[in-house]
Amino acid sequence: MLKQVTSLIIPKFIARKPKIKHGTYNKYGFVITLHQYCICPRCNHILNAGPDYQPDYCSKCGQHVNCSDVPWEEEVQLGYVRKGGTL
Repeated sequence: MLKQVTSLIIPKFIARKPKIKHGTYNKYGFVITLHQYCICPRCNHILNAGPDYQPDYCSKCGQHVNCSDVPWEEEVQLGYVRKGGTL
């Protein structure tokens, strides 16, 4: 509850650091890959950010985002999808 109130009180024009999350996806449809992604601290929308491009604002809510201190990690290949299932 306090987090929700705090995020509404802080104006959108003040830069905030994005949340860092990790998840897996199937790269090329068959390579299971661990990926780091950034989330807007205000609306929890996934930001289109990476080591080569960091947006200044969230495309959904307009929150000013500062990605300059984010430690970018390379994607890690965890394995391959088997025919009819995973790993």
